[in-house]
Amino acid sequence: SNGFEEHVTSVIPVAVLPPEASPEGVPLTLVDTSDSTLEVEKLDEEIRKADVAIVLYAADRPDTLANVSARWIPLLSSKKEGLPVVVVGNKVDLRPGDAQSIDKDLRSAAAPIMEIFKQVETCIECSAKKMINIPEVMVFACKAVLHPSAPLYANKSHSLQPLCAKALRRIFELCDEDQDQVLSDTELNNFQRRCFGSSLLSHQIRGIK
Repeated sequence: SNGFEEHVTSVIPVAVLPPEASPEGVPLTLVDTSDSTLEVEKLDEEIRKADVAIVLYAADRPDTLANVSARWIPLLSSKKEGLPVVVVGNKVDLRPGDAQSIDKDLRSAAAPIMEIFKQVETCIECSAKKMINIPEVMVFACKAVLHPSAPLYANKSHSLQPLCAKALRRIFELCDEDQDQVLSDTELNNFQRRCFGSSLLSHQIRGIK
Protein backbone atom coordinates (compact mmCIF):
# COMPACT_ATOMS: atom_id res chain seq x y z
CA SER A 1 0.00 0.00 0.00
CA ASN A 2 3.09 2.26 0.31
CA GLY A 3 1.57 3.54 3.55
CA PHE A 4 2.59 3.25 7.18
CA GLU A 5 0.34 2.26 10.03
CA GLU A 6 1.32 3.55 13.46
CA HIS A 7 -0.56 0.78 15.23
CA VAL A 8 -0.45 -2.76 13.87
CA THR A 9 -1.41 -6.15 15.21
CA SER A 10 1.27 -8.37 16.75
CA VAL A 11 0.99 -10.69 13.75
CA ILE A 12 0.21 -9.18 10.36
CA PRO A 13 -2.31 -11.08 8.17
CA VAL A 14 -1.01 -13.05 5.21
CA ALA A 15 -0.37 -10.83 2.18
CA VAL A 16 -0.32 -12.14 -1.40
CA LEU A 17 1.44 -9.98 -3.97
CA PRO A 18 0.79 -10.49 -7.71
CA PRO A 19 3.69 -11.16 -10.11
CA GLU A 20 3.71 -7.55 -11.34
CA ALA A 21 4.52 -6.40 -7.80
CA SER A 22 7.59 -8.64 -7.67
CA PRO A 23 11.00 -7.57 -9.02
CA GLU A 24 11.40 -11.05 -10.53
CA GLY A 25 7.86 -11.28 -11.88
CA VAL A 26 6.80 -14.07 -9.53
CA PRO A 27 3.89 -14.12 -7.05
CA LEU A 28 4.88 -13.59 -3.41
CA THR A 29 3.10 -14.75 -0.28
CA LEU A 30 4.26 -12.92 2.84
CA VAL A 31 3.57 -14.74 6.11
CA ASP A 32 4.21 -13.12 9.48
CA THR A 33 4.74 -15.33 12.53
CA SER A 34 4.58 -15.02 16.29
CA ASP A 35 7.30 -15.97 18.76
CA SER A 36 4.69 -16.83 21.37
CA THR A 37 5.15 -20.22 23.01
CA LEU A 38 1.48 -20.81 22.24
CA GLU A 39 2.17 -20.65 18.49
CA VAL A 40 5.12 -23.05 18.28
CA GLU A 41 3.38 -25.59 16.06
CA LYS A 42 2.14 -22.86 13.71
CA LEU A 43 5.65 -21.37 13.51
CA ASP A 44 7.18 -24.77 12.74
CA GLU A 45 4.63 -25.36 9.99
CA GLU A 46 5.29 -22.00 8.33
CA ILE A 47 9.06 -22.53 8.44
CA ARG A 48 8.71 -25.89 6.69
CA LYS A 49 6.50 -24.33 4.00
CA ALA A 50 8.72 -21.28 3.43
CA ASP A 51 11.04 -20.79 0.44
CA VAL A 52 12.96 -18.00 2.23
CA ALA A 53 12.90 -16.50 5.72
CA ILE A 54 13.22 -12.79 6.48
CA VAL A 55 14.47 -12.36 10.05
CA LEU A 56 13.82 -8.91 11.49
CA TYR A 57 15.56 -7.03 14.27
CA ALA A 58 15.28 -3.44 15.48
CA ALA A 59 18.06 -1.35 13.91
CA ASP A 60 17.70 1.26 16.65
CA ARG A 61 18.28 -1.44 19.29
CA PRO A 62 21.53 -3.27 18.43
CA ASP A 63 20.96 -5.70 21.30
CA THR A 64 18.09 -7.28 19.35
CA LEU A 65 20.57 -8.42 16.69
CA ALA A 66 22.05 -10.89 19.17
CA ASN A 67 18.74 -12.76 19.21
CA VAL A 68 19.02 -13.30 15.46
CA SER A 69 22.23 -15.31 15.87
CA ALA A 70 21.42 -16.91 19.18
CA ARG A 71 17.86 -18.01 18.49
CA TRP A 72 16.26 -17.40 15.14
CA ILE A 73 18.80 -18.62 12.60
CA PRO A 74 19.55 -21.83 14.56
CA LEU A 75 15.81 -22.40 14.91
CA LEU A 76 15.24 -21.99 11.19
CA SER A 77 18.10 -24.37 10.40
CA SER A 78 16.79 -27.00 12.77
CA LYS A 79 13.32 -26.94 11.18
CA LYS A 80 14.34 -26.71 7.52
CA GLU A 81 17.94 -27.32 6.51
CA GLY A 82 19.15 -25.09 3.68
CA LEU A 83 16.38 -22.51 4.05
CA PRO A 84 17.86 -19.21 2.77
CA VAL A 85 17.73 -16.31 5.21
CA VAL A 86 17.71 -12.56 4.71
CA VAL A 87 18.50 -10.61 7.89
CA VAL A 88 16.74 -7.24 7.99
CA GLY A 89 17.17 -4.40 10.49
CA ASN A 90 13.97 -2.33 10.57
CA LYS A 91 13.51 1.19 12.02
CA VAL A 92 16.82 2.43 10.61
CA ASP A 93 15.27 5.92 10.57
CA LEU A 94 15.43 5.89 14.37
CA ARG A 95 19.13 5.09 14.54
CA PRO A 96 21.39 8.08 15.32
CA GLY A 97 24.26 8.95 13.00
CA ASP A 98 24.80 9.79 9.36
CA ALA A 99 24.38 7.41 6.43
CA GLN A 100 28.09 6.59 6.31
CA SER A 101 28.33 5.60 9.97
CA ILE A 102 25.10 3.58 9.73
CA ASP A 103 26.43 1.69 6.72
CA LYS A 104 29.70 1.00 8.55
CA ASP A 105 27.81 -0.31 11.58
CA LEU A 106 25.77 -2.63 9.35
CA ARG A 107 28.87 -4.09 7.71
CA SER A 108 30.44 -4.69 11.11
CA ALA A 109 27.32 -6.40 12.41
CA ALA A 110 26.66 -8.43 9.26
CA ALA A 111 30.16 -9.82 8.74
CA PRO A 112 30.20 -12.31 11.66
CA ILE A 113 26.64 -13.45 10.96
CA MET A 114 27.39 -14.23 7.31
CA GLU A 115 30.64 -15.95 8.24
CA ILE A 116 29.00 -18.23 10.81
CA PHE A 117 25.71 -18.97 9.02
CA LYS A 118 26.16 -19.93 5.37
CA GLN A 119 22.40 -19.84 4.78
CA VAL A 120 22.31 -16.06 5.31
CA GLU A 121 22.22 -14.57 1.84
CA THR A 122 22.52 -10.93 2.87
CA CYS A 123 21.95 -8.39 5.63
CA ILE A 124 20.16 -5.10 4.96
CA GLU A 125 18.55 -2.32 6.97
CA CYS A 126 15.31 -0.55 6.13
CA SER A 127 12.55 1.69 7.40
CA ALA A 128 8.91 0.82 6.88
CA LYS A 129 7.93 4.31 8.06
CA LYS A 130 10.22 6.18 5.66
CA MET A 131 10.00 3.53 2.90
CA ILE A 132 13.78 3.11 2.92
CA ASN A 133 15.04 -0.09 1.21
CA ILE A 134 11.64 -1.80 1.34
CA PRO A 135 11.75 -2.83 -2.36
CA GLU A 136 15.35 -3.98 -1.86
CA VAL A 137 14.27 -6.36 0.91
CA MET A 138 11.87 -8.02 -1.54
CA VAL A 139 14.57 -8.13 -4.23
CA PHE A 140 17.02 -9.90 -1.93
CA ALA A 141 14.35 -12.33 -0.73
CA CYS A 142 13.48 -13.27 -4.32
CA LYS A 143 17.13 -13.60 -5.31
CA ALA A 144 17.80 -15.85 -2.32
CA VAL A 145 15.34 -18.35 -3.81
CA LEU A 146 15.76 -17.86 -7.56
CA HIS A 147 19.49 -17.02 -7.63
CA PRO A 148 21.06 -18.39 -4.42
CA SER A 149 24.70 -17.51 -3.79
CA ALA A 150 25.59 -20.65 -1.79
CA PRO A 151 26.28 -22.86 -4.86
CA LEU A 152 28.65 -20.17 -6.16
CA TYR A 153 30.30 -18.56 -3.14
CA ALA A 154 31.40 -19.80 0.29
CA ASN A 155 30.80 -17.11 2.92
CA LYS A 156 32.99 -18.75 5.55
CA SER A 157 36.11 -19.00 3.37
CA HIS A 158 35.29 -15.94 1.22
CA SER A 159 36.02 -17.95 -1.89
CA LEU A 160 34.28 -19.36 -4.93
CA GLN A 161 32.88 -22.86 -4.69
CA PRO A 162 35.09 -25.39 -6.56
CA LEU A 163 32.56 -26.11 -9.31
CA CYS A 164 31.93 -22.40 -9.82
CA ALA A 165 35.66 -21.69 -10.08
CA LYS A 166 36.02 -24.58 -12.54
CA ALA A 167 33.18 -23.23 -14.69
CA LEU A 168 34.66 -19.71 -14.73
CA ARG A 169 38.07 -21.06 -15.72
CA ARG A 170 36.46 -22.96 -18.60
CA ILE A 171 34.57 -19.84 -19.72
CA PHE A 172 37.83 -17.86 -19.63
CA GLU A 173 39.61 -20.49 -21.70
CA LEU A 174 36.85 -20.43 -24.32
CA CYS A 175 36.93 -16.62 -24.51
CA ASP A 176 40.73 -16.42 -24.63
CA GLU A 177 40.86 -17.19 -28.33
CA ASP A 178 44.60 -16.53 -28.76
CA GLN A 179 45.42 -18.49 -25.57
CA ASP A 180 47.68 -15.76 -24.16
CA GLN A 181 46.05 -15.95 -20.68
CA VAL A 182 44.73 -12.38 -21.01
CA LEU A 183 41.42 -11.24 -22.48
CA SER A 184 41.95 -8.54 -25.09
CA ASP A 185 39.44 -5.76 -25.73
CA THR A 186 38.11 -7.73 -28.69
CA GLU A 187 37.76 -10.92 -26.67
CA LEU A 188 35.96 -9.05 -23.86
CA ASN A 189 33.55 -7.57 -26.38
CA ASN A 190 32.95 -10.96 -27.98
CA PHE A 191 32.03 -12.33 -24.55
CA GLN A 192 29.76 -9.36 -23.86
CA ARG A 193 27.92 -9.73 -27.18
CA ARG A 194 27.56 -13.48 -26.76
CA CYS A 195 26.04 -13.17 -23.28
CA PHE A 196 24.17 -9.87 -23.40
CA GLY A 197 23.76 -9.02 -27.07
CA SER A 198 25.55 -5.65 -26.80
CA SER A 199 29.07 -4.26 -26.94
CA LEU A 200 31.08 -2.58 -24.21
CA LEU A 201 32.09 1.05 -24.56
CA SER A 202 35.76 2.00 -24.30
CA HIS A 203 35.42 3.44 -20.78
CA GLN A 204 33.55 0.29 -19.65
CA ILE A 205 36.40 -1.91 -20.88
CA ARG A 206 38.90 0.30 -19.02
CA GLY A 207 36.78 -0.03 -15.89
CA ILE A 208 36.86 -3.83 -16.11
CA LYS A 209 40.61 -3.90 -16.58
